Amino acid sequence: MAILLVASNFTPIRLGETLAVWILGPPEDERLMSTAWQDYREHRWNDAVSDSDTIIKRFRKVGSKIERDLEQSNAPFPPDGSAGPWVTIDIMKRDPLNFLAAAYWINGQAFEQINQPERARAAYCSCIALKYARIWDPHGWIIRGWAPSGIFWSPSERAEDDLADLARSKNLDGNCESKGGGQ
Repeated sequence: MAILLVASNFTPIRLGETLAVWILGPPEDERLMSTAWQDYREHRWNDAVSDSDTIIKRFRKVGSKIERDLEQSNAPFPPDGSAGPWVTIDIMKRDPLNFLAAAYWINGQAFEQINQPERARAAYCSCIALKYARIWDPHGWIIRGWAPSGIFWSPSERAEDDLADLARSKNLDGNCESKGGGQ
């Protein structure tokens, strides 16, 4: 059994990590992110803001550094949509960046719902700046990485669309540069 667990470290599906999640539950960072998504899905907007703020505080520095490093190295952008197992692992290695972008996007959505359009705008602008972030869409898979392939979407691109819609509906400036960006 030990050989299988060690050998799985060289495959897209890490059995040791998966067993740890089954036995101990997901890591704290994933639990925080899961709670923010649950608040979003259940329209608990104030809780969504609070939970996503916690994630933003936790990951702002490291997530922003990952983004800067990727930009400076001219790394290719990760794909949207389906990605094979190795690309999925590379994307998930950037979870601080991915969680940060997801938290900004959830914040933007929640601020829109509680009628705070300027704060929604700031959250969307912060999200838009994180071009390398991707959010995994579970499509019914309960454990990340066990899906045959990852299906990802870009929170930055979604935030651009959401900001444009918000700007039209609330007569706001939809340009992130005009007020110095986001949060």
